[in-house]
Amino acid sequence: PDGAAPEAVPAEATADAATAPPAPAENGAKTMETETSENVENAEDETKEADGNGDAKEEKEKDETMEEETLEPAPPPKRMEPRFEWVEVVKKRKLTKTSDLRISATGRPGLSPEILQQRQDEETQMQAEMREIIETDERKNDLEGYIFNARAKIGDGGDWVPFIAPDDRQKFEQELQKAEDWLFDHFDGTKIQFIDKLDELKALGDPVQSRCKESGSREEVLRGVRSNVSSYRQVAAAPGERYGHIASEKLEKILAACQDFESWLNELQQKQEAMPKYQKPILTCTEMEKRSQELAKTADEILREPKPKEEPKEIHLDEKDEKEVELLDEEKAVDEKEEPAKGDEPRDMEVD
Repeated sequence: PDGAAPEAVPAEATADAATAPPAPAENGAKTMETETSENVENAEDETKEADGNGDAKEEKEKDETMEEETLEPAPPPKRMEPRFEWVEVVKKRKLTKTSDLRISATGRPGLSPEILQQRQDEETQMQAEMREIIETDERKNDLEGYIFNARAKIGDGGDWVPFIAPDDRQKFEQELQKAEDWLFDHFDGTKIQFIDKLDELKALGDPVQSRCKESGSREEVLRGVRSNVSSYRQVAAAPGERYGHIASEKLEKILAACQDFESWLNELQQKQEAMPKYQKPILTCTEMEKRSQELAKTADEILREPKPKEEPKEIHLDEKDEKEVELLDEEKAVDEKEEPAKGDEPRDMEVD
């Protein structure tokens, strides 16, 4: 149509049109147009086929190369050789420093450390004062109790009356009365004052108490030591089978020690009985027990001697005795043969 842009015609179509024979005027124009469109379509198809063949060939080559790569084994990894390097090591000494950490609390309830320490010191002082008061009362009670107890014992019919001289008894009673008066006048005295006053009274009363106690236990100790002496004398006089191996000289030594002890004991006992009880005793329980232990030590060392070991004795038989022994052995053997066995002994049968 008029005014339209001319269509682009491929080069091949142009060449075919140039080589083609001229067509008639009207029908010839239509024939050229149809041939030209057919040629264009054929050219496009050939181009597409060529492009398709090229893409297929490239994909085939890619697949072949991938197959070759997968079939080939992977190369082994390279081993890294160890590398050593000398390094100079410097030892460093570690120092630890400790320091006190001061902690101060602020804004907390309660007393400050200074006031708390002050209160603790005051409490300790009060406890010491209370302990002193209690001990003072105890010493005061001890003094008062000793005054009443000693006055009762040195009074008429008291336990200490035989063991204190009349003059000493009167003096002791006066001292007890003075102490009682002083106690009522110094009711608020100190602990040291009560202790000193009690020691003054005990200096007079302790010897009397000691003589009374010694007299009460003397008889019992005398019976014990005399029984001990009697036992050792009996063993030394009749040693029997148990001590028969001891030499007679050693046994005589035990008898002599027993005699000396008894002589000393009888002599002092007679003197003691002749003395008044308020004098210092000459026969004390301590001395009697000491002498008795010395006697026991001497006697036990002798009686502890072990028995000598007995050697086996050889018995020599005469020809007559040997024949008698042989006959006895033969008779014993015959008797053993004639004895029936336990299973062969006759038994009583029970018959209905």
